Amino acid sequence: MKLNLLPLFLLLALLVGSGCSSVQTTHPLSSDPKPIDKEKFEGAWLFEEGIINVKFAEDGVAKFVALKWKNDTFLLIQAEAIVAEGENSNYISFRILEGDGKSELYFFSQYQFTDDGDLIMWFPNISEFEKMVESKRLQGVVDKSEYSTDIHIKNEPESLLKIIDDPDNMKLFEYRNPMILKKIAPVNY
Repeated sequence: MKLNLLPLFLLLALLVGSGCSSVQTTHPLSSDPKPIDKEKFEGAWLFEEGIINVKFAEDGVAKFVALKWKNDTFLLIQAEAIVAEGENSNYISFRILEGDGKSELYFFSQYQFTDDGDLIMWFPNISEFEKMVESKRLQGVVDKSEYSTDIHIKNEPESLLKIIDDPDNMKLFEYRNPMILKKIAPVNY
């Protein structure tokens, strides 16, 4: 069974599944981790039936851990994230921590906090990224299978951030289908 990284990513890279599409990079969108929005991110978040805890490490990298009940057992899944500040929006790059190692792939989303402190995340529009790669506006590879499309972007982080942050490229994100997380507790550790 193939590990589906998009649902992992959709739960802030914290769930397991199969058969979904994704946009991936080999680098985070920022090479300089800064704890942007640290106070807003840190704490416990509710997503469907799972809980996600977020805490920034001293190096500016956010650490995520999720606890989820699946197949009569608890799953404890960890990820790390780096926040990037564009001129128009903010973004977050995630990668899964697997066993003793780290995934070599990053997933990303655009995000915004509401006045109530909820976190809204917009994920890549697969078909629009596919068009950008096929037209050579983005460097990358499109890998299609019967049930999914995986897009591996090869642009340097600064170049990719500039492209996705351009207001003329708003179609690159799924604004009609956001993921919303509710903060249920501030950080207490």
